[in-house]
Amino acid sequence: MKVVVTGASGFVGQSVVKELLRQKIDVCAVARRPIDFQNSVVVKNYDEIPVGDILIHLADNPVRAEVNKCKDVYTAEAMNLAKKYTSFGFEKIIFASSASVYGDKTMLPRKETDPVFAVDEYTKAKLACESVYLDAGHSVVRLTNLYGHGMSKYNVFSAILKNSTLKGNVKLKDDTAIRDFLWVDDAANSFSVIALGDRTGVYNIGSSIPVSIADLAEKIFEISRCIDCELEVTNRSLKPSSLVLDISKIKKDFNWVPRITLDEGISLLFNDKKPVE
Repeated sequence: MKVVVTGASGFVGQSVVKELLRQKIDVCAVARRPIDFQNSVVVKNYDEIPVGDILIHLADNPVRAEVNKCKDVYTAEAMNLAKKYTSFGFEKIIFASSASVYGDKTMLPRKETDPVFAVDEYTKAKLACESVYLDAGHSVVRLTNLYGHGMSKYNVFSAILKNSTLKGNVKLKDDTAIRDFLWVDDAANSFSVIALGDRTGVYNIGSSIPVSIADLAEKIFEISRCIDCELEVTNRSLKPSSLVLDISKIKKDFNWVPRITLDEGISLLFNDKKPVE
């Protein structure tokens, strides 16, 4: 069995490739820049990729603001690529979507059967591609907020971490939003169990544990022992914002649960260590 992984040089892609290799799976890692994986392939674009049995497609642009600037051009290109991939003869495709398609207007954990919304170009593109893959009998993974070694510097998690390391105050626009956070290697493991399993469909991937940004900051301050760190909020919102995923479906179908708690993950980041296999 051969698994092709697009976006293999990215934050999630590297973890997925490493997880599959750990399980002795034949992996072809595809990226647009050189990567240090055996059997890797560098492409100018993702229109042409190697053939295989299973495709894990992680190559979409993860930066929401950049996608929104592209407007409908991005969605059209993403849909065309999705249609092309479904014609390549893969037995199974797993497409990385986003929990953002649920919106943030309810406090209840989101289930895969809950309503979804295209509120901007990013969510519009995700939902359009979801439809292509699901109509062809493949799988969609809706990811929560991932964190870990190598994550983007431009998110609230990284901002709090950086200032805790510098022993300074953390200035945020708002600290009331509630989210759930998942260690990236746990997400990688979920991709592998879905890819190698015998079921398809939509799956939420998260921790199911609600954490406010204020509570996240407190955890980071405590674990980093930054006793002088404080959170400065410049424009605290009066409107509730919550996005937490219900992961009961993947638990039932694949017996998958996260291994790394948020406290453990934060400690691993500060100690610059990897979790024990």
